[in-house]
Amino acid sequence: MARRPARGLHTAGVREAHGRVGTARVAVRFCRVTVYPSPAKRTRYGPLPLTAISAVERRRPADRAPVRWERLADLPAADLAAAVEKLGWYSMQWEVEKDQADCLSRRRW
Repeated sequence: MARRPARGLHTAGVREAHGRVGTARVAVRFCRVTVYPSPAKRTRYGPLPLTAISAVERRRPADRAPVRWERLADLPAADLAAAVEKLGWYSMQWEVEKDQADCLSRRRW
């Protein structure tokens, strides 16, 4: 993905130190890729077309690690807006999983 040109920039909300919410300016790259099954499973499964999406923060912030998101989606992304939409879905999934883990650790689920 690093060899692909950035298709655009996106400002994403990130959680900084001590739970503060900040922003990160990320370069978004995406392309279609095809994943093939192992030779042992090729008779049962065919190739799987996926969209690879990468969002990397260009400047390293002083108070946190730089953002580096890499995701695979089974839905196509024809433009920057579609790729950013899929990144948003993954961030929502991450929030739900964190909330579920918090509830389970407090036995409130």
